[in-house]
Parts: sequence; structure tokens; C-alpha cells
Amino acid sequence: MGGKFSIRRVVRGGFWLYATSLTGSILGFLYWLVISKFTEPETLGYATTTTSIASLLTGVFSLGVARGMQRFIGIYLGRRDLDKVAEYLWSAFTFYACVYSLIAVSLASISFFNIGLDPYMLFLAALMIVGGAGVAFNSFLIAILRTDINFLVSLVAGSLKFIVGVSLVIAGWGWVGATIGYLVASWTSLFLNGFFVYRFVGKPPFFSFDALKDSIIAGVAGWAPGVIVLVGQQVGLLTVFGVSGALESGLYYVATAISSVVLVFATSMLGLLFPVLSGMRDGRKRATARVLKISLAACSPAVAFTVVYPWLPLGLLGPNYIQASAMLQLLVVAVIPLAITSAVNSLVYAYGDYLKVFVIGSMQNIPRLALYSFLVPFLGGLGAALSFTTGAILGMITATVIAEISGFKINFKELALTVAPPLLTGVLAYFLNLHWLIGGSLILFLSLFLYAKLNIVTREDLKDIAHALMPGLVLNKTAEWVKPLLDLLYG
Repeated sequence: MGGKFSIRRVVRGGFWLYATSLTGSILGFLYWLVISKFTEPETLGYATTTTSIASLLTGVFSLGVARGMQRFIGIYLGRRDLDKVAEYLWSAFTFYACVYSLIAVSLASISFFNIGLDPYMLFLAALMIVGGAGVAFNSFLIAILRTDINFLVSLVAGSLKFIVGVSLVIAGWGWVGATIGYLVASWTSLFLNGFFVYRFVGKPPFFSFDALKDSIIAGVAGWAPGVIVLVGQQVGLLTVFGVSGALESGLYYVATAISSVVLVFATSMLGLLFPVLSGMRDGRKRATARVLKISLAACSPAVAFTVVYPWLPLGLLGPNYIQASAMLQLLVVAVIPLAITSAVNSLVYAYGDYLKVFVIGSMQNIPRLALYSFLVPFLGGLGAALSFTTGAILGMITATVIAEISGFKINFKELALTVAPPLLTGVLAYFLNLHWLIGGSLILFLSLFLYAKLNIVTREDLKDIAHALMPGLVLNKTAEWVKPLLDLLYG
């Protein structure tokens, strides 16, 4: 991973990372689709509140170690120093295993006292926290671009969640059964990812204080502002749960889950940039610009479609969920500014400029937290969505300034030409009140046509994407009939 940047490796890794997220979202969607036939939306509210407690505590006490570890994994893989790779991996995992176990014991102890929450919520959240130690393995697989393993593990874990959770709900366990499904998925991921990582590293676990210190120093720059928004998001959800009830918190969760599918269109490749750029010696800015352009081209049609037809995915869960349409629209709008911010963040992070990472994260997340505190009590889930998107826009503005200071010239004309075709087509579909099938097809195919004519997505881009995603035999068989189509598009 050291000398030369390979867009094909990033595209391939991004594809599997997106497939992982998409599979998890589809299985999660089917999970609640089936469960909703046997329970009320309040069940979703209780279950997601329990997982939010676990997410809040694991995020707050993570100190960004897994993220910081990725930088050094990228560096030492570039130098082919596998001993150092193992040192940083096991030090991070040991940290998480110890810290999360202590937190879980404390939370389980609190469950015996009356603090206004169901004791089972705290006990189950405690078990999820211990399973959260697997974040070290997950981050390691992303750093070495073995996201195909992430996909396989996600598929198995999601399937087990579905089988166990749905069975327990049908058996009458209600939200407890639904939450146990999430718990099973968490622990399955921990053990399976751990198995694959151990086989790759081939060295027994050991701990290095210096490696942990390096990971904390590198990770805390992104962790500090990130934990601010994590607290805001989870406290926001808990506030929605406490003020508006389980129904409203369930609606907001569904909108967030659907918007995350669209977000991963952009961030699946951008998320891999950090460890890849860390291992590069030159060409980092060119690589960042190219991946950003391709990522925006991939996500913009999905953003446009979801904004115009938000009721479509929500309605599949049932008519009660369509009322979350405005929340979903607001959350999806944040995808494009988040993509730009993610690209700049990965670049300056790879340079080791932690202060700039901290500034970007702070300007994105502190205003978001302030708005959560103000808007959620009055607007519920809609206020949380508005806060999230406002923070994303402020983060993008800050990232743009940081990019200029760092000598990274963002080609806004090119980015505007990338997002304009699907968004303008979406506006047309909305005002013409086109059927979603017609409107969606128009958004997709007109965008692809204009990307080619405007040379936003070049022949070389398509070639690299095809080689990254398709086996050589398939490429050879399709080349003959694809070439005339490409000649027509590109002239």
C-alpha cells in the first residue's frame, strides 16, 4: 500500500464496504418489517433507545483509538512491517476489551436501581458494550482494505439477528426479543472478525503502551468533536424518547437508517482514503480529488431520488412510518456536504495534521449539539434532522477553508457539474409529479448520460471501476457490446 495509489483497490474496497452497509440496512429493514407485523412502532423505540445507550457509552470512552490505529496500520503496511501492524492492532483491542468491560459492569450494576429506565434496557446495553470491543477488528479490516470480510461477517451477523430476534418477538418477548437480536449480531461480529484478523496477523495478542499512546494521540483529534455530536445525537434520541415517546424516536431511527444507506454511497470509498493516503508518499491530493468526484457521482442520483420520493422506502414499513418523510429528506440533504468534508478530513488526517482535523470536527459538531438541545424538545425528530444537516453544512464550509490552507484546491466547478444533473432532474420529476419508477429512471439515466458528455466520469474512471468490481472473464465477455455504447456516449 506504500508507493502508488490504486483507485481500483479503493473502489473495490469501497464496493464491499457499501455492500456491507447495504446488506445490514436491508436485513435491518426486513427485520423491522417482519417485527412490525407482530408489534407496535413503540417496540422499535424501546429497542433503539437501548442500542443508543450502548452506542453513547462506547463512543464516549473509545478515545478514537480505532481510528488513530488505522493511520499506523497504513504506515507500517506501506513499510511491510507486520510486527508493528500486529502491535498496534492488539494494543487497541486490549484497550477496548478492558475499558468496555469496566463500563458494562458499572451499567449492569446501575440496572438494580430505579433510575427511570427499564432494568432490562441497561442490562442488555451492558452486554452490547462488551461486544463493542470488536471495533478494533473492524477498523483493522478496513485499514487493510479487506472489506470483503466485513461484508461476509455482516451477512452472517445480520442473518442471525433476524432469526433470533424475530423468533423471540413471535414468542412474545416484545422489545426485549428485538434487542437480543441486536446483541447476537454484535457478539457474532466480534468473534468472526476476530477470527479472520488473527489469521491475517498470525501473532498472539500482546500490549504496547507506546502503540496505544500513538493511537490515542492520532485518534483523539477526530474523537473529541465526534463524541460531541455522538452525545448530541444519542441524547437527542433519548430526549425524543422521553419527551415525545417511543413512537417518535422509532420514526427518527427509521429515517436515520434509510439516510445512512444513501450516505454510504459517498463515504464507502472516502472512508478508505485515510489509511490508504497514510501509506502513500506522494499524489495524495490528486487521489483525494479523484475519489471525491467518483463518490459524489455515485451518491447524487440516490440523494435526488430520496428527496423526491421519501415516502417510498418509508411506506414499505407501513403507513405509520410515512410521517417521517420530512425527517428523511432533511437527513439525505446532508449527504453531499458530508462527502466533501470526509474527503478533506481524510487528507489532512493522513498528513498527521490533527489540529485541522479537530477544527473541522468541532465546527461541524458543536453547532449541531447546540441545535439538538434547542430544537429536539420542540420539534422532536424533525428538529434532530434539521440540527444534523445544519452541522453538515457548517462542517463543509470549514473543510473548504482548511483545504485551501492545506494547498488542496477543491474544483467546485467540477463538483457542481457532478451534483447538478441528478438534482435538477429530481426537481423536474417533482414538479411534473412523475411516477417514482419513471422519475427514478430519468434521474439515473440522464445523470449517467450527462456525466459522460461532460466528462465528469471519464473512460479511465469507468475502466478502473470495472476492473475493480468485475472478474476478468466477465469483462472480456461484455467488452464487445459495451464498447459501442461507450463510443456513443463519449464520442
